[in-house]
Amino acid sequence: MKISEIFYSIQGEGPCAGIPTVFVRTFGCNLRCLWCDTKYAVVGEISDTAYKVMTEEEIIEEIQKHPQTNHVCITGGEPLIQDLSRLVEMLVKSKYFVYIETNGTIQPTIRFAGDNIRSVNYVISPKQFDKPAISVIGIMAYKFVYDGTNAKTIHDYIARNGLEKPLCGLMPLTQDDEHKDRIVEQMCIDECLRAGLRFMSRLHKIYDRK
Repeated sequence: MKISEIFYSIQGEGPCAGIPTVFVRTFGCNLRCLWCDTKYAVVGEISDTAYKVMTEEEIIEEIQKHPQTNHVCITGGEPLIQDLSRLVEMLVKSKYFVYIETNGTIQPTIRFAGDNIRSVNYVISPKQFDKPAISVIGIMAYKFVYDGTNAKTIHDYIARNGLEKPLCGLMPLTQDDEHKDRIVEQMCIDECLRAGLRFMSRLHKIYDRK
């Protein structure tokens, strides 16, 4: 597997915000979002030295260096462009709580025997609003990046796909401009209050953590 980095930190966003987590950041993505804050994990942005080829056993060995938590977040890039089945199965069998952060453009195909699939979860951050939402068991949340202008687009997507409102949240776009970021954050809070959606902060940005 192509892995950009593996690190231990506090989850900064989404439904597991605040929980100590081991992050497995895969390398490569099928999209090129202009405001992406992990471009070093996106194919074509920098050289191939941006990733390390690792076996599933090597990945788990790195994860096990952080016994303080059983939460593992597989993120990217876009994790689902690689075959995660064996890694996920090994993690679940080792009693890790596993969730995959995805941009919602690739239908998950993770399959393995038994009931372990129930222990695989997804946090979906839709990026292509003209396409239908993916359908998969274990969705923890839909995390929409709010930029101050795209509220209608997001609400139309939620309604068109029949998404459950309690699973949907808005997360303010940050662009390393404190003044602009603060304005978008306040607009995002107001929109969440107006629409009855969850506000998803970005703790790692606030506290300057990885």
